[in-house]
Amino acid sequence: MKKNALDSQRLKALFPETPPAFTAFVERNLKDLEAGKETPVMKKKLSLGLVLALVLAIMMTAVAVAAILSPTAEIFGFLYGKEKQEALLKGDIATLGSVQAVGDLEVTLEDVVYQAEGEMQGLYGTGIIAPREGSKVVLIPEEYSPASPAGYTLHYGKDEKVPEDAPSYLELAHKDGAKLLQVRVRLLEISIDGKKVETDVGSNHLAQPDGWVRFTFAASGPQIRRSENYELNLNLGWYELDQEGDPVGEIQKENWAVNVTPSLSETAKAEIAAQSPAPVPTTAPTAAPGALKMVGSHWNEHERYMVAHPDREAAHIRLDYGEWYGYIANPENDWDVGFFSLEDGSLEALIKAGIAEDLSGNVAITTELKNLYPAVQNALTHEGKVYALPHVVFAGQNPLAAVNADVWQKLGWDINKTPKTFAELCALAEKYMELPLATRRGTRFLVDGDTAAASRRVLLSELINLAYSEAMAKGDPSAIDTPAFREALTQIQSAYKALSKKQASTGANGIIYGLFFDGGQDYMDSYGNLRLGDSAAYTQRLGVAVVNARSTNKAAAIQYMEWLSKNLPAQFLPDLNAVVTAQEIGKIAVEQNLAHYYEKSYMEAGGQSDDAEQIEKLKQMLSSGDYGNYIPDEGAIARYRMEVAPNMTIMSKPFPVTYDIQKDYLSGKLDVDAFIKALQEAAK
Repeated sequence: MKKNALDSQRLKALFPETPPAFTAFVERNLKDLEAGKETPVMKKKLSLGLVLALVLAIMMTAVAVAAILSPTAEIFGFLYGKEKQEALLKGDIATLGSVQAVGDLEVTLEDVVYQAEGEMQGLYGTGIIAPREGSKVVLIPEEYSPASPAGYTLHYGKDEKVPEDAPSYLELAHKDGAKLLQVRVRLLEISIDGKKVETDVGSNHLAQPDGWVRFTFAASGPQIRRSENYELNLNLGWYELDQEGDPVGEIQKENWAVNVTPSLSETAKAEIAAQSPAPVPTTAPTAAPGALKMVGSHWNEHERYMVAHPDREAAHIRLDYGEWYGYIANPENDWDVGFFSLEDGSLEALIKAGIAEDLSGNVAITTELKNLYPAVQNALTHEGKVYALPHVVFAGQNPLAAVNADVWQKLGWDINKTPKTFAELCALAEKYMELPLATRRGTRFLVDGDTAAASRRVLLSELINLAYSEAMAKGDPSAIDTPAFREALTQIQSAYKALSKKQASTGANGIIYGLFFDGGQDYMDSYGNLRLGDSAAYTQRLGVAVVNARSTNKAAAIQYMEWLSKNLPAQFLPDLNAVVTAQEIGKIAVEQNLAHYYEKSYMEAGGQSDDAEQIEKLKQMLSSGDYGNYIPDEGAIARYRMEVAPNMTIMSKPFPVTYDIQKDYLSGKLDVDAFIKALQEAAK
């Protein structure tokens, strides 16, 4: 080994002593190495550098080398590149080895780094979730499937060869007679200098070849200040899976705090001391006198409005989730413009209470209203008068959308000829499983159908939503007991039996693609929208804006509504406007994206280093008329206008909650008749 230029005494002068917990952590790993066990690193190993760092830390009784070879720097370098790794290596590193043992699990927080230079400055950390000594468990990272090949990183676009015979987590647990636990660790709270800070925290979980799980977290932004000390509140979550990969019971959780004190150079200490005092948190702002007072669920509409009209004032009355409609419906409350969803509150009730202002006499508003689909227009009117404007719209359910035409073509299928009925969908599942395993490699029938049991849950949920949608369109959500519904329950069982056969492994790139995605929030995404009965019914959740008839600032409120009628969010226009073109939507999207950079909250947050470049690109788009990817797909709009819009059903109340009913049916606690009866009761 090459002798280090600094002797141990000089190293001790520069860095504090090695924490006892880290020493124990290192010694445990050295014993594992001597016993021939792999170190807790990634499939693409964190190099021998980490092992070397551990050895040197023991030999030299100092943290210096461990700081130079930080596991956090190396793992983020693996994820985001060499530049990120180098920025973290220059940061303030706290080597920890802090261990928390809970039940069958042991969590080690290896180190935490404050990145003080480069992009995305903030706090980063990594650690390991491992089976506790003597426990017999197989661990699955949170983002992974029980059917995934065990021990492979996946999901990160790395060149990783997965053998066809690689056992899945399910198969490994069955072979070893072990419990199957899905695990994750999250950073919940950060306190800096004794004060909690509000920030978003990102996380990753990666499988390890030795059966351990590596976790990372990252918190960046102006709130995460450089400091001599951080208090981290961590959360371990886990739940057991059965032999089909379904959860058993509720998720288990354990919180604990870790004190983090980085090793700091004198330069770092001086820079920390020179920082401006942290800003004192303020209470949620209320509307200023004279400003347009907005309340409810909206996307910074007050800021969008003021960017368009700098001479006008608008402010947001902040409420907790779910309190919006109640506040709007209370005649004692002071507000000017209110936002709510028609499934969460009744527009008719506001009209009858004299709260919603009649907008029928405003030519600018009624002119724009004529461009909307008939179902949307009807939802905004009462007895021939206009009382609201649309604001946002989402599919009432998450429709199954056929995705990735290239994958369909690989199987020899045409994505434009997707199933139109539920029976055709289930039959296609059987046809898919009849294909050779080699043909199916890198594919899955449902994106979220990683196991046969998961596919059955998805198909059942889709069936129930279709049934409720079509019943709602007929005016009675409980009218779901039809021959088609009963037949579909049998069809699901046939698809489940077919999908229980051997699933294909990941492709050569380590990725697996689904034919259908069940997380769509927009019927615009869907090829071949499904129906159950003779005609489809597409439920839509419509968010609206109303003016307070009792407002003392009514003229300003109506001014805003005139602006809103011409400035609906671009991403919702294809679902609302029957005549707007894809080119026009692209232009509006570019304008709205450009305006976002000038919103007060965005500028106060500090923005990103490439903002100026992005702003210039958007301005050039507007100048040239070439709106690039901001233009929606013409074919998707045409399909929507032909298949969905004529059958649109605006929801006036949410879908019934039936998760427990579905669970009881799938577990055999309810037969078909009892299941249907329970669904009918839930809809009443």
